[in-house]
This record gives sequence, structure tokens and C-alpha cells, in this order.
Amino acid sequence: MSQGSIPIFEIISTAAITILALLNYFSVRASRQMAKEMREVRLAQFKPLLHPRLETGGGVIEGEEASDMKGVLNLVVENIGEGPALDVDLKVSGAVMDSWHTGFLAEGKNLSKRIPRPSQPHHGAKAPGQPGMNKEGQAPVSVTVEASYKDLFGNPIKVEVTYSLVYNTKDQPEVRLVRTILKG
Repeated sequence: MSQGSIPIFEIISTAAITILALLNYFSVRASRQMAKEMREVRLAQFKPLLHPRLETGGGVIEGEEASDMKGVLNLVVENIGEGPALDVDLKVSGAVMDSWHTGFLAEGKNLSKRIPRPSQPHHGAKAPGQPGMNKEGQAPVSVTVEASYKDLFGNPIKVEVTYSLVYNTKDQPEVRLVRTILKG
């Protein structure tokens, strides 16, 4: 070999070390991604999921007349997830305004609260059967339920459910789900 030339063995050795370094880099990167996914799966086992829903009617509470139950709505919030919900704030807005707080809602459990009857607009401007009106000529009212809470690890979660209510001729509300939004 002449002075200044690079031996073939050094070139091959350098290329092999470079290839091994790249393989090692990609292997470490894949391992980190797999560990992150496994952690997310483990955490999902303890994630609460609150499901707020409006129900019509309900049992007569002691001291109430059956006629007082006409058009009554109950808000039921059920934890259908796998972990407890902490620091739960519930807010009802739209045609009904109400809110309350509870510190803890275990998995598989629910809260129930009677909410005030929504004020319904009785507009005679539109004839029954027109878009947005029921057959009696009443416009639907909107009620939105927002539940903000945390999981065991302090991660915030928020679910927002919007309902449309139309009262029939018997003055009973027909509840229709409009949309559900889950964040967190």
C-alpha cells in the first residue's frame, strides 16, 4: 500500500459500523414507540367515561302530586368507563340552566337529578309541519349537558351532549340526541 491510501478493510469496517449504528437507532426508536403504546393501553384501563342523558318522567317523589310530574326531565350521568371520575362538574345550559359538582363517581355508578321543566316557545308564526316545528306548531328547544372531570392521573376529560326537546299534545317532552363531543 502506498502512503496516503485508505485500506479496503477500514472502508468496509466504517461502513459496517455505520449500518449497525443506523439499525440500532431504528431499533431503539421502535422500542420507545412500543413502550408508549403499551403505556397508553394500561392507562386506558383506568379511564372513566361519563354518559349524560336526559330521561322523561320518573317516579313521584314523596310529597309531590302525580300531576306535578307532567313534562319532568331527569338528568342521569352514568360512568360507563373502567375507572372512577374525579372532581366532576356538571352544567346544563340552553332552555334549562343548572349546575352541580361531585367529587367522585365510581365506575358503573350513576347520578340522577331532576331538572326544571324547559321553557318552550309557543310560536304561532309557523304552521304545523313546517321545518323545525312539530305537528302542533311548537318549535324544539335545545338543552346541552356538559360534564368536565378528571381521571385517576389528573388528566382532564370533557363530554358535551346536546338534546332537542319537543313537547307533544300530552305535554310530554320527546327527547332527541343531537350531538355528542368528547375531549380528552
